[in-house]
Amino acid sequence: MSNKLSKSQIEDKKKRNLSKIKEGRLCTTKERPTSAKCEFWSNLLRIKDMNGIYEPFVQCIICQQILSYEVKTRTNSLNLHAQSCTKKSSLPKSTMPIDNYVK
Repeated sequence: MSNKLSKSQIEDKKKRNLSKIKEGRLCTTKERPTSAKCEFWSNLLRIKDMNGIYEPFVQCIICQQILSYEVKTRTNSLNLHAQSCTKKSSLPKSTMPIDNYVK
């Protein structure tokens, strides 16, 4: 029997984890996994409980979104998210309407 969570269960757990972070029942840390060598981890906060046990979730420091991952599998989705968020955050916050340039 697999203990893999469904997509809706993962989304529910993400919401609960965000609430627990706000309540102080979970905390975030910049500590990378000991085996992590990729630079994208600098954009992510790992989530752990008050006993120091890590959850299989991270929080993006750019958009604050909670992301899930499996410790034993690759973290390509985290890398893609971090790249996407970094690009979005470097875009100008506001742009002038095209009418300002066309006469």
